Amino acid sequence: MIEEILYMPLEDIDKDKLGFKEKAQEIANFINGFSPKLPYSFSINGSWGSGKSTMLNFIDASLDKGKCKVVRFNPWMISEHEELIKSLFEEIYYVMGEGDFQKAKETFFKYARKLIPSAAKALTFTGAYMNGLPPAAATTTGTIVGETVQVFSDTLFDEKPLSKRKQELNDMLEDTLREDGQKIVIMIDELDRLFPKEVVTVFQMIKSNLDLPGLFFVVAMDEEVVCDALLKEGIGKPEYYLQKIFQRKYIINTKHQLMTLTDSFLINYLNLENKEDLALYTALSAFFYQKKEHCITSLPVLPITFYNSSFEGEYENITPINEVEVLASYREISIILREEINLHNPRTFLRFSEILLERWGAFYDYVFQGEEETSYFINVAFLIFVSHYVFPNFTDENHININKKIKDNTPLIIKRLRTYIYFLTPTYRNVTKKESPEIVYYESIIKKSVFYLNKFPDDLKYQNAIPIY
Repeated sequence: MIEEILYMPLEDIDKDKLGFKEKAQEIANFINGFSPKLPYSFSINGSWGSGKSTMLNFIDASLDKGKCKVVRFNPWMISEHEELIKSLFEEIYYVMGEGDFQKAKETFFKYARKLIPSAAKALTFTGAYMNGLPPAAATTTGTIVGETVQVFSDTLFDEKPLSKRKQELNDMLEDTLREDGQKIVIMIDELDRLFPKEVVTVFQMIKSNLDLPGLFFVVAMDEEVVCDALLKEGIGKPEYYLQKIFQRKYIINTKHQLMTLTDSFLINYLNLENKEDLALYTALSAFFYQKKEHCITSLPVLPITFYNSSFEGEYENITPINEVEVLASYREISIILREEINLHNPRTFLRFSEILLERWGAFYDYVFQGEEETSYFINVAFLIFVSHYVFPNFTDENHININKKIKDNTPLIIKRLRTYIYFLTPTYRNVTKKESPEIVYYESIIKKSVFYLNKFPDDLKYQNAIPIY
């Protein structure tokens, strides 16, 4: 089950779990209806893991294949810079084999060989492919005989300049493409993984060399990363540069989809008749959905023996509780989860989901063995689980335990989670000795959670000697 729900990118638009379907269909409808007489390009912008590849898959699935020939191009798969241009032209040439583009195919080849660094390889590739070899075999053939063909290149290649070849191709496409006819949609993915020089090369191809009638570019990228790459290549104002490349851009905004992700990748896989899953559901409802009925704003005034009957003496319940502060802390934690831990990012969320679904059941059984399964203790255990996922090196008694002095190197996230844990921890004053009353925190849930998640070797070896309470 875990492998099934954690697979990214998603491919089946009818099994959309990210809420992308409507936007993908909107974009596809725009492409379907756009004139093939004009070149066009737009970008799909999103951070790492936001679902850009999934969006491309969904757009592809929604295109009218009678009007759109689709090229899926991943430049990151090309190991050499010189091969980048050649591979892109090969992909476009390959889909020109039939339909409206067939007449322009030979002219496209003559144009391409003026641009591709290794013209001999390009020529051999085309000759091999036209004689029935698949693209991979054709490329190999081109590599083997490239030097031989180069000897005859001067006689095989005419000397028309690049601008002339491009104009011939442009005229040919304008003459042969019907207004209601086909277009070639080139989807480029993972552009932001390229070296800066390669990023610029791809943009030059789109803007200067392949701005041809019937070619429609859809480029998925992390704009911030791409802008950094452009700066490294000496492009002073990368934002303006991108405006010259793309006529339009779509943004995948992950800031407000924590609940959607939780619905799709967690809630749907919980069995609420199972007490462990029900407990997880209540914690998710409180912190991910902020449902007030699951937010704990006060603790019942109970004697310490309710939690552990082994306590002796007289204890006064002094648990601090402020409903306004507690509700505010829920909102603050929700912001932490979305922004600082980045759980609104689909890929980050899926990694978290994998760990949570895999470990929560056993974690819960250990922590609540012999404990009262109260909603406030469930929330404490859940937050410690989250803390350990994000900062395992700081999820120990020295940083989490509210009875310990907070350390200077404690991350801000841990400090905030610790504050909320303090709100939900029953606190007592031992008044048996009135001259020196002792403050006692019921820390069993904290200690057991930290112990289970870390399982330090010494703790495992000597756990029988360590008092839990």
